[in-house]
Amino acid sequence: MRKDYLVIIDETDELKNAIYFAAKRSVANNANLIMLYVVRPAVNAEWASVGNLIEQEETSEGKKISRLWSAVVEEKFKIKPQILLRWVIRLMK
Repeated sequence: MRKDYLVIIDETDELKNAIYFAAKRSVANNANLIMLYVVRPAVNAEWASVGNLIEQEETSEGKKISRLWSAVVEEKFKIKPQILLRWVIRLMK
């Protein structure tokens, strides 16, 4: 069974180093690389339609960033990472 390396995609300055480290480890160990982007829910949105729009924009941004880094990894390391987008579920109090 192949190992999996997981890297979280976000907007931090450390992202490039995290992706390169995970990709190098994946190549060295013949492992899968999984890139995860977590879509945050809209906070304090006054109307449901505004909250939905904010979450759609966040999802679109997550897809864009993930595809960009996936292309970088494919070109530089010759591996195809798996991209996952997950949504945080809001719990009602």
